[in-house]
Order: sequence, then C-alpha cells, then structure tokens
Amino acid sequence: MEKKARKKGKTSGKKEEKIGKKVDNTKQLYWIFGTMAFLIVVLLISSSVFQSLNRFEYEGLIFTKERFGEIPVFHHYYFYNYNGQQYKFNLYLRNDPRSNEIPINSEIEYPLGKFAYISTNITGLEECPQTTLAVATLSAFLTNNQIIPKGATFNREEAASLDVEYVDCGTYTDRTTILIQDGSETKIEQKTEMCHVITVSNCQILLAIEKFEVKSILDARERARIEKS
Repeated sequence: MEKKARKKGKTSGKKEEKIGKKVDNTKQLYWIFGTMAFLIVVLLISSSVFQSLNRFEYEGLIFTKERFGEIPVFHHYYFYNYNGQQYKFNLYLRNDPRSNEIPINSEIEYPLGKFAYISTNITGLEECPQTTLAVATLSAFLTNNQIIPKGATFNREEAASLDVEYVDCGTYTDRTTILIQDGSETKIEQKTEMCHVITVSNCQILLAIEKFEVKSILDARERARIEKS
C-alpha cells in the first residue's frame, strides 16, 4: 500500500510538473505573440509617421519626398484623359516646390495635338551645367502630356548656322511658344497669349523650368475645375 502511494505520488508530481511546464510554455507563447503583435503595430505606426513626414501639399498638389536612385526628388502624379484614354503622369522635381521662389506671371495652356516650341538662345546658356537637363526635362514633360515639343531658336544667326527654325513670340499665334534666354534676373513672364519667356540668371534654368511645369499643372487643374462648375 505504501509503495503504491509513493508511486501514485510520483506520478501525480510528474503530471503537475508537466502541467506547470505546459502553462509556462503557453505563457511564453502568449508573450512572444504579444511582443510580435506590439512590434508590428509599432512598425506600422512608424511607417505611417515616416510617410507623413515625407508627404506634403503645395497649392493643392500632393508631393512625396523620395529617392530616384541616389538623387533625392519630390514626386507628384496625376491622371488625365486624352482621346478617350486615361494616362498617368509622374512629375519628379529636383527642387522643393515650396521653396522655389522664381517669380512667374503666366497663364499657361497648350493646344493639344499641335507643336509647342521650345525656343532657346544657346549662346547665353551653354555654360550652365544644367541647361541640357532642364530643356530635356521640359521636352519630356510636354511629350508625356500629349503635346509635341519642337526645338527652335530666336537667334537668327544660330537659326542659320544650326539649320533650325527661327521662332519668337510673334511667329505663331495658335501654338505655345516657350522662349528660354539668359538675363539679369530669373523670372517667367507671359509676352503674348501663347508665348512665355523664361529668363535665366545665375544658371537657375532647372529651377525656372520646374516652376513653369508646376504652374502648367496648376493652370490645367483650374481650367478643369471651372469647366466642371
């Protein structure tokens, strides 16, 4: 009887020990899962906060700070309809639009399906390291918005020597003309209904082009708003 009692006691003790271990393991699992859930929540919150810090609004346009390879950029995208199809355009700026203080006095509109002339004075801008990039950026902006860019010059000597078309603000009245020239102050002005002059000082050509692109988007959005109302 005594041996059976001792055996029974040992068995009972082992069962209690197993139950205790099982309880401890369950607690550990709950703790692990709870910690994992907490970390996931923290990561989600951190990600949301990080994204909000890299997201801002400028004149009603939403921009995000991103990196294009090694280059920091400011990204905005929008959708538009053309000939029954919807297109998406991604705008990438090198400069923060909030701090771009280039003065602009232009109402910009592009007749779709026609040429938009980019007329430059190469002689005055060839020494600026960002000239090629800026003109290419403007050309890509027009192309991706269903506008046909065409290079020209408003310098008659350059037109003859380079065999390119001479275009100034009086050449076309039904097509957009964008004159890019050097000057004493960087600014953007509307000379005629369809002609805009971008004057560049201190090689601020990319800054001026980006200002012009953003204003083009804002003006198109305002026209669409008026048409809907």
